[in-house]
Amino acid sequence: MLDQLPLPYFKINSSYEVIHYSDLATKEFHTVSSFLSLLDDESVKKFTCFVQPQNSIKKIEINMKNKSNEIRLCDIHIRWSDNIATLLVHSLDKKYDIVEDQLIQLRTRLSETNFELYERKEQLNQLLQRVNSLSAPIIPLSSSICLIPVFGDLDSEKLNVISQNFATIYAKDYEKVLIDITGVDIINQNCTSEYYDLLLTLKTMGKEVFIMGFHPRHVKGLPFRDIPVIKSLEEAINRWLITK
Repeated sequence: MLDQLPLPYFKINSSYEVIHYSDLATKEFHTVSSFLSLLDDESVKKFTCFVQPQNSIKKIEINMKNKSNEIRLCDIHIRWSDNIATLLVHSLDKKYDIVEDQLIQLRTRLSETNFELYERKEQLNQLLQRVNSLSAPIIPLSSSICLIPVFGDLDSEKLNVISQNFATIYAKDYEKVLIDITGVDIINQNCTSEYYDLLLTLKTMGKEVFIMGFHPRHVKGLPFRDIPVIKSLEEAINRWLITK
């Protein structure tokens, strides 16, 4: 019955002489006459002190040397019968090895998951940049006038997208730049100075800058010093694009 167990076992007498090995025991441990030869010095003292026919102890933790002379921490399950002890050896190091393997596998999965999350984050950042670029496009109305309609919240990222369009505005030699904030909901209070600097940069480039789509909710958010305001795109078209 014991031979069917997936654990090595020994049978010893009261003098600790080995009288039987299981097949697994011969594979994992040296063949010795005394079981004590398989233990380190400290474990020999512990084993001989506690493992005796008159003692009722049924399990003890000791260090055993395997065939590679590696020290393995083991649980020894003990059963005495007629001064013969059956010792069932359960290597705790193997359990630790399994746990370590599981931890390594978990760490690997976490690393893969982190990489996947990083990739998704990069994809989301690219998508966000794309959304921002689409929410502040340059629309030519004529060879000298362009429109920049701004959608969504006006924050530092949106202003950065607009500033990246300056090269196009300069290259196309537009004279007038119309910034339509009709579609802007929230204006970040922390970026009002950035917004004003952006408008001044356009003016420094020799462009006439106009703001339209102004709404009372924008009053606190935008500094309109020296920046002319027009009511709507219709007014701009009537003023500059329709020949009277």
